Amino acid sequence: MSDEKLYIPWYIQERLDFKKYHICKSARDELYKCYSKPNIAIDHASPVIRNNKDFYETLVMKRQLHLIFDMICDPIHVSDLLRENMNLVLKINLFSVRNLVEINNGAMLQYIEKCTDLLTLHIKGCQDCQSKGKICSLCKNSTRIFPYDIKNTSICRKCRTLYHSKCLQRRHCIVCEHNS
Repeated sequence: MSDEKLYIPWYIQERLDFKKYHICKSARDELYKCYSKPNIAIDHASPVIRNNKDFYETLVMKRQLHLIFDMICDPIHVSDLLRENMNLVLKINLFSVRNLVEINNGAMLQYIEKCTDLLTLHIKGCQDCQSKGKICSLCKNSTRIFPYDIKNTSICRKCRTLYHSKCLQRRHCIVCEHNS
């Protein structure tokens, strides 16, 4: 047995158990190799995640980062910022043990928020990125809206048209109404 204690990835994934445990030397070597490799899939619908506010909020912010990556004019802006954390822009929630520990201690949420803020500043100042925004068909406000702004926008489930969340709460999707 090793004198060291390490995180057990399965315990983190299934129970959000962040205690360190004594392990054998061969397991220690494997865990060291895998510590920073994103190889743990986390289902956002898991009761373990839904019942943990920090993990759930991080998954929401990760989704926002994914949507930014999908629409930004040049993905190099994202890769320069994220470097070894490019797994954060994947649609699937794939994490390393290091990522999960950082989510648990709050560092990951701060990191994602900082990256999102910096990328949003780029989008607001870039004509190419701005051209990818949409105008809300309900209020016709000239300010462009983007799918990555998940707190303020909603997408019609049937036709995928983007609206302000407040506008879509007050009225039904006009595209779907028109097509009915």
